[in-house]
Parts: sequence; C-alpha cells; structure tokens
Amino acid sequence: MTSLVGSSLLFSALLLAVWGAVASWTAARRSSSPHALSAERAALAVFLLLTLSCVLLVRAFLVHDFSIRYVAEYSSRNLPLFYLISSLWAGQAGSLLFWVWLLSLYTVAVIRSERRSGDRQLLPATLLSLHLTTAFFLVLTTIATNPFEPLSPAPSDGRGLNPLLRNPMMVLHPPSLYVGFVGFAVPFAYAMAALGTNRLDIAWIRKIRRWTLFAWLFLTLGNLLGAEWAYVELGWGGYWGWDPVENASLLPWITGTAFLHSVIVQERKGLLRVWNFSLIVVTFALTVLGTFITRSGIISSVHAFGRSSLGPLFLVFLVITLAVSFAMLFRRLPSLRRTLELRTLLSEEWAILLTNIALSGWALVVLWGTLFPSVSEALLGRSLTLGAPWFSAMSRPFGIALLFLLAICRALNWGRTDWRAFARRMALPLAVALGVAAVALAGGVKHGAALLAYALAVAVLLAMIVDALRIAKAKAKTSQVSLASALWNLIGRQRRLYGSYIVHIGVAVMFIGIVGSSTFSRSVTRTVSPGETIEIGKYALRFEGLKTESHSDRTSVVARVSVTNSGKAFGEMTSRKDFYPNYEPVTEVGIRSRIHEDLYLVLAGYERDGRATLQVFVNPLTLWLWVGGALAAVGGIVAWLPPRREKTQRTPPKKR
Repeated sequence: MTSLVGSSLLFSALLLAVWGAVASWTAARRSSSPHALSAERAALAVFLLLTLSCVLLVRAFLVHDFSIRYVAEYSSRNLPLFYLISSLWAGQAGSLLFWVWLLSLYTVAVIRSERRSGDRQLLPATLLSLHLTTAFFLVLTTIATNPFEPLSPAPSDGRGLNPLLRNPMMVLHPPSLYVGFVGFAVPFAYAMAALGTNRLDIAWIRKIRRWTLFAWLFLTLGNLLGAEWAYVELGWGGYWGWDPVENASLLPWITGTAFLHSVIVQERKGLLRVWNFSLIVVTFALTVLGTFITRSGIISSVHAFGRSSLGPLFLVFLVITLAVSFAMLFRRLPSLRRTLELRTLLSEEWAILLTNIALSGWALVVLWGTLFPSVSEALLGRSLTLGAPWFSAMSRPFGIALLFLLAICRALNWGRTDWRAFARRMALPLAVALGVAAVALAGGVKHGAALLAYALAVAVLLAMIVDALRIAKAKAKTSQVSLASALWNLIGRQRRLYGSYIVHIGVAVMFIGIVGSSTFSRSVTRTVSPGETIEIGKYALRFEGLKTESHSDRTSVVARVSVTNSGKAFGEMTSRKDFYPNYEPVTEVGIRSRIHEDLYLVLAGYERDGRATLQVFVNPLTLWLWVGGALAAVGGIVAWLPPRREKTQRTPPKKR
C-alpha cells in the first residue's frame, strides 16, 4: 500500500511540474496572469505532494516497512532513530527524492519572495526553468530509480546502513551539500529569465544576491563537514583526497565564489555582464555534473553510489542545459556587450577581475584532473588517474595568487588608487607578514611556498582587521560613540561588507591550517606487541594491547595506547575495527587535537597473537582549518542577513 501511494504521489507531482512549465511558458510569452497564477499554484501543489512523499518514506523507515526495497537496503531494526531518519538520503533513490523536494521548496520560496517584493515581471520565466528542472528530477524518481519500489517477499530485517555513514558528520554533510547544489538552480533560473525576457538590467542581479549567498554558504558547510567526516572516518590521516566526488562538490563552490565577486563589478560599474551570465550557467551546470559523477559510476570514488542507468540521463540534461543557455546568451550578446573600462591596475575592479581569472583557472585544473580518467579511457582505451599530489601541486599557484589578491584588495579603491595611499594602508600588514615569515624561517620552516603562504595569510588577517577598524574609528568619531559601539552598529547596518571581512579572515585561517597539515604532516607505521613503544617527534605511544567488545549491532576490536609527550603523561588513545553484519570492517580512529597539532592513531590491522599494526600521524595546525571554516560560515551568515535599519525618532505632534 505504501509503495502504491508513494509512487502515485510522485507521478502526480511529475504531471503538475510539466503543467507548471507549460503554464509558465504561456504566462511569459503572453503576459497571461491566469497562466502565471496557475504556474504558481502548480509549484505549491508539487511541494505538498513531495513533502507527503518524503514523510511517507521516513515513516516507512520508522515502522521498518521492509516491503519497500529502499527501506530494506538502507536500514535495519537495530538502527538508532537518528540514523533511521537520515536513511532518507543514504542511497540514490532517496537522495534524489530529497533533492527534488528541496527544489520544490526553493520554488515556493521564490514565489513568496516575488509576491512580497511586488516586482513579478521575471517570475513566470523564472518558474519555467525551475519547473523544467523539477520535472527532470521527477522523471528520475518515478521511472529510473523509484524510492517506493516494492520488494516481495519482504525480509524480516533490512541490510542496515553502511557503517561509514553512521557518523553525525555524514548525517549533516549530504543535506548541506544538497541545499547548496539545489540552491544554485534559483540564480540560474533568474539568469535564464533575464535572457529570455531581454530584461538585462541590474534587476536580476539584485534579486539573486541573497539566493546565491545562501547556496554558497551551505555548499561551504557541506564541503567542510565532508572533509571532517573523511578525517575522522576514513582513517588515512587526511581530510581531502581529491576524490572525484569531493572535486564535484568543490567545483561549483569555486565558480560560485567567482560569481559572488564578479557581480559586485556589475553592480558598481555595469561591467562583466556576459561573464556573469556565463559564470552562473557554468555553476549550475557543475552542480548537475557533480550529480552525474556521483550517480553514474563512470569514475571510481569512495563517495559514489556505484554504476547505474542514470548517467546517460544526467549527461543529456547537462548538454541540453548548456546548449540552450549559451544559445540564449549568444542571442543577447549585442545588448550585453560593453567596452571594458579598467584604466589602472591599481583598482578594486582589477583585483576582482584577477580573482575571477585565478578562480576560473583553478576550476579548470580541478575539472580536467577529475575527468581525466574518463577522457583517457575514451581516447587511449585505459583509465589513467591523476593523484592527489598532482592536484595539490597544480592548485598551489592559484592558492598563492588568491591570498595575494585578498591581502591587497581592501587597500584599493574603485576606479583609481593613489600609490601613496595604497602603500600606507599596506604598511602594517606587510611588516607583520614579513616578521612572521622571518620567525617561521628561524624556527626551521624551510619550505618556500609554505613560508609565502603563511606570510600572505597573516597579511590578509591584518588587512581585513585594519580596514574594519579604520571604518569603525571614522564612524565612532562622527557619531561620538565608543569604537566597540561603532563596530557593532556597522556590523548590523553594513552586513554585506563586514560579513565579507569575516569570510576572508576565515579563509586566511583555513589556508594556515591547510598549509600546515598538508606540508608538514609526519607519520610512522609499525607492527608492535603489547608493551612495545612507537616514537614520533615528541610523542611516545606504548601499545597496551587489544580487547574485544560486543555491541547490539557490531563487534569491535580495540587497540589501547598510552601516550607521553616529552616524557610527560598525555593520556590514553584508542582506535578500533568495527565488524558489522553484511559489511566490510570499518576503522574508527583516535584523535587528540590541540591548537598547534593533532595526534592521529589508526589500527591498520592485528594478529591473533595480540600484535597490532598501528599508524600514527602528527598533523600540524589541522584545528585551524576547522576554526577558519567556521569563521567563513559565520561571515557568510552575516553577509546573508538583511541589514539592520536605523531607528528613526518620531517628532511628537505639536499641541494646538
């Protein structure tokens, strides 16, 4: 019964999405209010039907309805409630249902936003793109991979959730990525609406700023949560392996970041209009490509769902999207072209343009490296993979360039910057950065790229803080308030500016963590008997032995290790192998995290005689990556929030 009802809900939603697209097309072409209203009502109906579908599937997980194949494959009776609910997006069919539900939610939110703004001229054409995208994903969920597919006879228990997914980070990571991925459908739809209706002014840019920032924010969170999950769950000592699916989520983040910067130039100077349309099309296309890579199985990945029949469908949708989008853009080129008037290199316009070039170049490198196995297989007949060292080496120059541009951007003005003013603003950040580099060099850091990155990251930190305080001091002087009050008021009233300060500070802190953990990490692997010690740097790890633990859902073999740091007791660490029915063993690592470094322990293997093979890593400054990521997320939230309005005092009416 659940299977029939769920499938019927999805099919009904598909029919309504198709009708919504037809009504949107008619409303946009004929300026028909009845058809526009019908398209809006269709969107609301699709959202309600998909909400019921999600509720129905979650209920099936909660009551252990194993007559539904998806429930039987991704849950079991002993699975905790927390993971039962998150099983909704544990597999391909459920994640696509969750994806299209999010898209329907975004569509309803767009309608509500347009109704409140009063300017609904772009809404019918915007809904056309959203309805068509919704219809495509509903075709997948109703025909290609239905989450309500029945299973007969129903088993007494399910297979259970993949042990790698039984981690709080993995519960939050996929939804965050989905919110970010799907969110970019909104600015893309507005861009297509502007091209389709020939409304090429600044209006569509102003409408999408907060939508784009919202999607970028969740994509940032999703990537960070995924990196932390990899760090604590996969047991290889790192957090970013340049896996194809990792890259697929990074690519739209890179181009989305470029878009957020380049639209500022269009808002201020009316430039880069063709570039901005192209960027948002490419960003949306990369979200589709990421989904294609994850679900086609054409590229091997620890994150992928395996080979399926969905790959060709995604590829067709991607090709059609790009072809139609750039055909529309080409048609409007005569109206969009404008002479690029960047008179001096020492200007904020040039800094943003160079930032876009660096981000776009980095995206192209990551895209080429990600697709290279498929390209080599098609051309050479064998799949060749470019490993993590290649990605890291190729990304390094772009990272250095971006840090340099971040360090100088706040010292630049729009139009033209006086050299003396620029030098004065950069004096303190540059002096402190050189001092930090000198101290690091004296402390034994001989890696040239790392020294440069540290110096530039410190320059970014100082440049952002100095500029924020400079504006606050001027405000405090004119308003005759304290510096703290002026700063607080500015954060509330200029959230876009001060949010960007916090984001850029967070990025600089992240760079410090990335450079430290990737460049100076050390590791040792040894097979030891109880009582033997492994030494690495200042640490000595004494293997105390193995013990076996039985749990309701698994059996664990635990390695216990006593640690000393410079001869002083540093506590005990454990790492274990978990054995779940129907799955390969899973390694749980031990981590002792401090501000300057992490001590990371992995039980790589063990013998029946009690010996264990242990891997020990010392990863410097890893905590800085997570702190910087949190700061960037906070800054994104501040920039996304609407500015606080100043309170106006009413003059009391005069008495007669």
